[in-house]
Amino acid sequence: MEMGMNTHDLLLIKLETQEANNNYQILKSEFEKIAGVISVTASSNIPAVSGTGSINLGIGEREIVRYNYISIDTNFPETFGIGMVDGNSLTRNHGSGFLLNKSAVEELGLKNPIGESITLYSGENGNLTPSSTGVVVGVLNDFSYRPNYDSSKGAIFNVNPADFNAMFVQISPADQPKTILELEKTGKDLFDDMPLSIHYLNEEIENDFFIQKLYKIRNLILVTSIFSFLIALSGLLGISILTIRKRVKEIGIRKVNGASSEKVLVLVNGKLLKTVLVSVLISFPVSIGIGHIIKSNQTNGIALSFLDYSIVFITIVTIIAVTVSWQSWRAATRNPVEALRYE
Repeated sequence: MEMGMNTHDLLLIKLETQEANNNYQILKSEFEKIAGVISVTASSNIPAVSGTGSINLGIGEREIVRYNYISIDTNFPETFGIGMVDGNSLTRNHGSGFLLNKSAVEELGLKNPIGESITLYSGENGNLTPSSTGVVVGVLNDFSYRPNYDSSKGAIFNVNPADFNAMFVQISPADQPKTILELEKTGKDLFDDMPLSIHYLNEEIENDFFIQKLYKIRNLILVTSIFSFLIALSGLLGISILTIRKRVKEIGIRKVNGASSEKVLVLVNGKLLKTVLVSVLISFPVSIGIGHIIKSNQTNGIALSFLDYSIVFITIVTIIAVTVSWQSWRAATRNPVEALRYE
């Protein structure tokens, strides 16, 4: 699928700690000395994987709006092969310069974006104060900075290293395993107590796309499961009613002979509830296994404990037991004389 950027031969290193963020420039400088490294850059999000931040901005005299915001290093567009529509890319000389993508120019209604004054605001709505001011120096082609290969939304870009969360290393196609080992060694030599996780950006994008598909499948399964559960519940209720009607005389005779309501209830529902329990015991480990597979492909997923699964299954069994026992309890507590008269 077209993403508007080149992600081949790009490695991803997540800057997951403040220490890693603080040492980005040192890492970049040392990595660029490695023979197989072509370029090193960074941004506040992982393109096509993670969402963006947002910021309050005002353009000229226009109304202040909340807008998608991404902090990038100056060479980010070149490293990702993102072309310029107009103007120039960011440089250190631009200071508080900004880039917009094509969608942002259209969404914000800018006819001549280059040179437009932009003010960023901090604080909450109603209590906003200007935090920085700059001008638009260039317009980027749209690219998939959002998950699901979505390149249809506008965004504003500037250089703010404090917001960098991910580093990207473009490497030569030749002898990539050796280059990766060199990167790992350099990182370890520089910061032994700060291990770096290095893997291909395309792998991260593919994993995220797979997870997004899983979520869609999960939602579909959730809806169908609810309907299936309600249909199954109706079926169990029907079976329970049919069973009771067939055994009205038997229930009456047992009650006359001194059987308690509880014993009659167990007699009527025992076989049905055993079947339900067997199905639950089969589905329990399957559900845990599927949950573990989904969690293993997420970086920030929440793992469900054994207790969480237990509560769900106990709730399901309770609902089923109450549903099928309702008619059975009515029959078990009914006057046996009426039951025998009915027969």
